Amino acid sequence: LKKAIAKKFDHVEKELGDKDFLLGDHLTLPDAYLFVMLSWGDKLIGLERWPGLKAFRQRMLQRESVRNVLE
Repeated sequence: LKKAIAKKFDHVEKELGDKDFLLGDHLTLPDAYLFVMLSWGDKLIGLERWPGLKAFRQRMLQRESVRNVLE
């Protein structure tokens, strides 16, 4: 399971590149889904191997709307 998750994170890390969001400059539904997957993945295997995904998760955590939902 961990290898499968890591392979998918490798792919998403590459697709995200240096963009703020998956599809460009604006938050979309796939970004919200990715945030949830990264939250689970962080607990399961950590995100240190994927600095872009880790930075994305941190950007999402800075959003007031995300913080409100998590509270």
